[in-house]
Amino acid sequence: GTNTEHFCPDPDKPYEKDGYFLFCARMHPDKQPDLFLELARQFPNEQFVLSGSFGKTATPDHAYYGKIYAEMASKLSNVKVVPDPTKEQQIELMRRAKAVVHPSRSECFGLVIVESLATGTPVITSNEGAFPEIIIEGKTGFLASTIEQYVNAIKNVDTLSPEACRRDAETRWSRRRVAESYKQIYEDVAKGEVF
Repeated sequence: GTNTEHFCPDPDKPYEKDGYFLFCARMHPDKQPDLFLELARQFPNEQFVLSGSFGKTATPDHAYYGKIYAEMASKLSNVKVVPDPTKEQQIELMRRAKAVVHPSRSECFGLVIVESLATGTPVITSNEGAFPEIIIEGKTGFLASTIEQYVNAIKNVDTLSPEACRRDAETRWSRRRVAESYKQIYEDVAKGEVF
């Protein structure tokens, strides 16, 4: 679960967007920032923000790949790079984004997805791991397996409701809700129930 009190819409301007697409993850091929940058290339009239761990405070591989992706981004006039944001900067970036694009291809959960939903920002993500269990297709985001599907999702992102994203995060992904679910499972197991 996520802290839905910390990850929340801007209290002064809830659901007000600045109209950019956000990538917010560590710089690594598994997260596919190159796919994000390809989307930026295909949508020159849209704004894109490449953010995440570029290695300032993380592992050396983030710095290695960070240089590669920063160089790729520098060739695109519609991409802004925000390296190694603080947690507060990350929340503000999420709040103001039109959507978070998270094309990760090897992830067992994806906390950034529920954090994004909690701020009232929909997610465009891969159809991998737990993502199909997190995203409600056409309501809180879009799932994609091909570049064509990502392109279509970008084109249709305005059909998604920030308010629906926030409601879903509070209902299904708050820390309290997830803790209660775990507690129920433990109690069921202690009673001898088999899954």
